[in-house]
Amino acid sequence: MIRFLKAARLELAVTACCAWQAGGLLTAWRHSPFDRWGWLSFLAWLAPCLAQIVPVSRWTAGPGYMTGVALAAAIAGQVLELNALLCAALALALATFVPPSPRRTLWLFGSLAWMPALGWLAHDFPTSTVVVLRLVLATATSAPLLFLRPALTRSPP
Repeated sequence: MIRFLKAARLELAVTACCAWQAGGLLTAWRHSPFDRWGWLSFLAWLAPCLAQIVPVSRWTAGPGYMTGVALAAAIAGQVLELNALLCAALALALATFVPPSPRRTLWLFGSLAWMPALGWLAHDFPTSTVVVLRLVLATATSAPLLFLRPALTRSPP
């Protein structure tokens, strides 16, 4: 675990910064009827990220461009006062913990499931439909990363 913390210092710092900046998510998830179950879709969407981090010995820092883009998006979102950009920055920061692949791009698209922007876009539908849409989108985009992972190889200690 200490090795992971040393290797991922920058990524963890940027992720913490983006999470702090996207703190409005908690308010939206608590008070907006269209976003009420967004936290559950966030957990479903976050599962591949956690599954990648848990076997700590496997995690290696990827290219730093994603971390830089996440930080730039967080700064731009704060300057422009755009919550959607702050949420996108959080999604990009969390994507640094998932190996680059086309499935990661699909997974990033699935981040829309937990963002308040989906509630805004789907405001004409019943709230129960939006909740189901959130959960289906988060699960469908996370499943390829969870179940189609390459086999773990054990390295000698």
